Amino acid sequence: MKVALLTYFKTLSYGATLQAYATVKAIESLGHEVDLINLDIPNPYNKIKGILLFPKWFKIWCFRQKFFKQHITRKFFSSEDLRQNPPEADLYMIGSDQTWNLDISLDKAPSFFLDFVKDDSKKVSYAASFGKNEIGSSKWINKEEILTLLKKFNHIGIREDSGKTILSLENIDSTLVVDPVLLFDHYDELIGEFSPREEIALFKVENSTLFYNRMREVGKDLFLPICSVGSLRRVKGIKCPYPYGVEGWMRRIVSAKYVITDSFHGLVLSLLYHKQFVIIIGDPLKATRLQSLANMVGLSDRILGLDNTSSEIVSILNNPIDYDYVDMVLNDEREKSYNFLKSILNR
Repeated sequence: MKVALLTYFKTLSYGATLQAYATVKAIESLGHEVDLINLDIPNPYNKIKGILLFPKWFKIWCFRQKFFKQHITRKFFSSEDLRQNPPEADLYMIGSDQTWNLDISLDKAPSFFLDFVKDDSKKVSYAASFGKNEIGSSKWINKEEILTLLKKFNHIGIREDSGKTILSLENIDSTLVVDPVLLFDHYDELIGEFSPREEIALFKVENSTLFYNRMREVGKDLFLPICSVGSLRRVKGIKCPYPYGVEGWMRRIVSAKYVITDSFHGLVLSLLYHKQFVIIIGDPLKATRLQSLANMVGLSDRILGLDNTSSEIVSILNNPIDYDYVDMVLNDEREKSYNFLKSILNR
C-alpha cells in the first residue's frame, strides 16, 4: 500500500523532524510505501534571524536529504494547488505532532484536515495533536468546517488525552496513541556511540530571563555545568554549542546527567534514554501534550514552573525515576499503538 503522509518534515524544529523520521520508519516497518506530501509552509523568521539560523537549517536539511529525499512529492505551493492535483495514494494520513494546531498551519490548515482527498479515499490520522485545549477557528477554516472534515476520517489516532476529550465532546471517535518517536525504544542508528556527560542539558522552547537565572542557581546547587541545547541565545554562565543537527541535538540530551525542558520531544528522549529530568512549563496554554505524556507514565510530579525554587527543582532531579515502571507502561502503550497503526493500514 502507498501512504501519502502530510506532516511537518521541513521545519527547523528538531522534534518535528524526528517525529517525521519515526513515522516513515514505522510505516515502512509494516511493509508499506510512504510519500511525504511536500506542502510549502513559508519560513516564519525575519531576514536577520534567518541568517543566524542558517547553520541549523543546513544541518537539518542534510538530515532530510539523507532520510526523506526519496519520499518527497513535488512541491505544492498552496492548499488550492494540493486540491487541484493531489498525489495518488491508497491511503492519506495526517500526523504526527501539532498538525491540527491552526496557529502553525495558518493558511494551509484545510489541507491538514485532508480537504483535498476525495470522500471515497481512505483518510486517517496517527498521533495528531491540537496543541491546545480546543479546536478553535481561524480566518482560513472555522470549527464547523473542521468537524465536517474530521467526521469523514476512517480512523483517528490522537496523541493527547485532551485531544481525545475534545473529539468525544463532538461525538467523534478516536484512539489515544503514542507519539511515533515512542514507537521505538531507541535511536542508536542516529545517535551512535556517546559518553555520559556530567552536565545539565537545557532544551527550552519558551525562553525567559527568569528561567536562565533559575537554571544558574540549579547548576550551582548541583555543582554541574549547564548546556543550552539548540538555542541561539547566549546567556552568561551557560554553554551554548550552537548549531546542532538532529543527531547532535539528540546525542547532547541523552548523554547529559540531568535534563530540564519544556519540549514534548525533549521529554520523549528523556524517557527513552532514562534521564533524570524536570519539565519547566513556559506557556501553560502549550502544556497539554507534556501533561498527557507525563501523566501516562506516572511522572506528573516532575512538571514544575518558574515559581518553583532552585532547591525544589534540585530535589525533584535527585529523586530517582522508577524506569522499570516507565518502561512497562511505554511497552504496553507502544504495542497498542503499533497495533492501531497496523490495523488502519491493513484495512
